[in-house]
Amino acid sequence: MSVLLLFAAAVLVGEESIAELKSKASAGDVDAQARLAAAYFQGEGVPEDHAQALRWAAVPAEQDDLFCAQMIAQIHYKGTGVKRDLPAALRWFRNAAILGDSTAAFTAGLMMEEGHGVAKNPVEALSWYRLAMELPSGSPAASVRAKALEAKLTASQKVEATGGVAALLGRAKAKKAALDDRRLAVLKAANPGIPVEELRKQLPR
Repeated sequence: MSVLLLFAAAVLVGEESIAELKSKASAGDVDAQARLAAAYFQGEGVPEDHAQALRWAAVPAEQDDLFCAQMIAQIHYKGTGVKRDLPAALRWFRNAAILGDSTAAFTAGLMMEEGHGVAKNPVEALSWYRLAMELPSGSPAASVRAKALEAKLTASQKVEATGGVAALLGRAKAKKAALDDRRLAVLKAANPGIPVEELRKQLPR
């Protein structure tokens, strides 16, 4: 860790100092909480501290901030600076997957297939692998694991997994639509003179 990180109050994260972020985060500013969590997680402007990252990421993650959901999943999975909690890690990997993270979907599938800290569930694992394959960023590793797992399952289990991924895809699409509506409302408030359809083009795919 660089010695420069000891001078946290003087280091800028974006356009604000750590002290300013802490003040805003403590006052309930969710964006500041997310940025402060990232600073602690990455050791940017402050010494790396995953316990603090976990603390500040909680509210943004509950409000569907993808990076914070990913962060919480990784912190629980690795147990660096906090007690390792694999069931909690799985829960947050699932949440991140529904928010569109194919790597999180793959990791959830892998944990369930191998019983890594949770009960083995090959059928549900296959559903999450297939979700990882369907999400925009895709996952070649999930395709390989899914193919190998399918060879071990019965016909009825494969049908069950197909129904499972359909439900997961439905949840992911509904979540994206809700997030797009929220982002569009923010964009419209900041740019009242621009037509909604033009603003919609700025939304992430």
